[in-house]
Amino acid sequence: MNIHFTGIAGAGMAAVAQMMQDAGHAVSGSDQDVFPPMSTFVEGLGLPVAWRLDAANLPADLDVLVQGASAKLGGDDNVEARAARERGVRVTTFPELVGEATRNRINTVVAGSFGKSTCAALAAYVLRSCGVDAGWLVGAISPSLPATGRWGRSPEMILEGDEYIVGPNDRRSKFALYHPRRLLLTSLVHDHVNVFPTFAEYEAPFRRLLRSLPSEGLAVLRDHPAVREVAGETRARIVWYGGGEGGWRAQDEVFGDISRFDLVAPDGARTPMTTGLLGAHNIENIVGVSALLLEAGLVD
Repeated sequence: MNIHFTGIAGAGMAAVAQMMQDAGHAVSGSDQDVFPPMSTFVEGLGLPVAWRLDAANLPADLDVLVQGASAKLGGDDNVEARAARERGVRVTTFPELVGEATRNRINTVVAGSFGKSTCAALAAYVLRSCGVDAGWLVGAISPSLPATGRWGRSPEMILEGDEYIVGPNDRRSKFALYHPRRLLLTSLVHDHVNVFPTFAEYEAPFRRLLRSLPSEGLAVLRDHPAVREVAGETRARIVWYGGGEGGWRAQDEVFGDISRFDLVAPDGARTPMTTGLLGAHNIENIVGVSALLLEAGLVD
């Protein structure tokens, strides 16, 4: 396919553009009023990019236009989207495209109020280091990955799952479109009050995400009261981390430029680990990702 991304400098949009290019599609993009670091990052992708929205940016043989959801891009008066519709070209959003493209992959969604970019990047990095040619979508630039989006050739796909809505005309959370087989849920703290005014409204899409897991799936959940409150929604096998005995946890932490700790399995088995990532929260992120990959049998 020939795919054009209107608003390619969004972190998610750029990642999906890279993913689609890696899958073998012809990709181009456009944006406006963009500044470093994203403008520099996008210019380094090696894609045809225009820094002004204009119908002339659309390739003659365009199959799909992916429209960004920001205020300046997501409206009906977007000149590129309007031109695409006039030509009979399909206009969609990046979560819809990702969901359709990865429907037959083994999708692991990494979700939560915080920590999801770090954990998705960690999972992708570990799989890549272990020789697994997984795909991934990470909504942030990681110094440990060659790209924020990759198609990969193995069935495994790591998707950062954002709870924010698809767009002004589609109030579904982005992760609702991703067909997860596995889930890593890092946190559940009221956020995005502009679209989720109450905590009950905020946690509702997470409840639906848990319900969407198949009975043979895996839910790796941070041991926290708000997460425990929604855990009963899933039929999948539940694994806890970040709490006490019975779950995956860190013990004997020693913090420094290089921090050290023991990764403790539910059966008490210990594995000494080190990390250059700073803070107790990143040790917890490592524990969660370790639990996910080990319990899923993706590493040993």
